[in-house]
Parts: sequence; structure tokens; C-alpha cells
Amino acid sequence: MQNKKFFSLMLLASLLAFSPLYAETEHDEHDEHEELVLSAKVIQNYGIEIDILEKNTPFVLPREAFVNAQGDYFLYKQEAENVFEQVEIHLIKKTNSEMFFTSDDLSAGEKVVIKGAKFLRVILLDKEGGEVGHAH
Repeated sequence: MQNKKFFSLMLLASLLAFSPLYAETEHDEHDEHEELVLSAKVIQNYGIEIDILEKNTPFVLPREAFVNAQGDYFLYKQEAENVFEQVEIHLIKKTNSEMFFTSDDLSAGEKVVIKGAKFLRVILLDKEGGEVGHAH
């Protein structure tokens, strides 16, 4: 199953590398957050789904909303139409289907990606020239 996920992500990265469907990432050297601007077609084609954070912390979202990168968890907040920002979270608890968390960069009423976050991660890594997989 792990190899199948890796293959899928690699295939997606290669497709996106030759696709004009997304725009450049924006990064300010003084800001650790990076914005990712996508076309509406990419959002639709890759099933990116958005939801609104309902109440104040701790927040609860499906596990699919999160990306785990070397032990750090984050998700993507929608800043504007088709504009997403990676946001660090502080994990409190996780179950088989949900994660309970806080974040200094999120508040109730904000829009976050609940499906397709891993695709956004692949796109961001591709734009930065980072590695999609991992080395052993």
C-alpha cells in the first residue's frame, strides 16, 4: 500500500511538472509561510475540498486534512480564492478518523483544506524543487 501511495504521488508530481494548471508559489524571505496559487481546474481535478473551522480550539478535522512531514503536522488554509497557505498545527490527540489540534495561525470561521492536502504538498514541493519521496 505504501508503494502504491508513493507511485501515485510521483505520478501526480510528474504530471504537474509539465502542466500549466498552477501558478507560482509566493514566498517572502521574512515569512515562514508560503502561499500556493492554483487554478480552479487543478482544485476541481484533484478533488481539493474546503471546510470552515466551526469553533474555537481545540479544532477537530478529519485526518485526511493533515500532512505529516518528518514528524511535524500541518494543514492548508485558504487565504483567498485559489490561494492556499501552509499552516503549522499543534497536535493534541488523534483517533482513527480525526485529529484534535490548536494553531497560532487559525481561528474559527477560517477556511481550510479537508481533502487533497497531500496533493497540495506535492505541488508545493515540486515548485520548490524539493523531494517528493523519502530516502533510506
